[in-house]
Amino acid sequence: MRRHAMGPIFKILLAEDDEGIREAIFEILVEEGHEVTVARDGEDALTCLERKKFDLIMTDYKMPKMTGTQLIEWCKKHSVKSQVVFMTANMKALLLDDVIKKFPAKIIEKPMTLDDILDAVKFAQDNRKEAFSKFIQKNSLDMKYA
Repeated sequence: MRRHAMGPIFKILLAEDDEGIREAIFEILVEEGHEVTVARDGEDALTCLERKKFDLIMTDYKMPKMTGTQLIEWCKKHSVKSQVVFMTANMKALLLDDVIKKFPAKIIEKPMTLDDILDAVKFAQDNRKEAFSKFIQKNSLDMKYA
């Protein structure tokens, strides 16, 4: 049962090394009707990204084997077009990371509330709608003047 009228169902990759946090977020997102794939760390997330496309990547900043920013750098290098939400307990370190300065992403700070999680998904949905609208406008103008 969906708590919020949140828009389209998203395919979400959730990369979080803390099992308790990962399970809690998974349950919230599934209850909202989203299709969620979980990854225990950045390397696990890479395996998922190589097999499937996602609308949204929700990733912890600090994880073993590969950080969230390293994961997103890989995504950029491989033209992955997913929206990104970073989750962090260390906002200062994340904001100083050069990748964050170059890559648009929503950031939520731990501990997170239910509203923080749902607002982050809504933000990603709104960004996708806006990008799609711009794409349609640009292509319809291109066709008009072709």
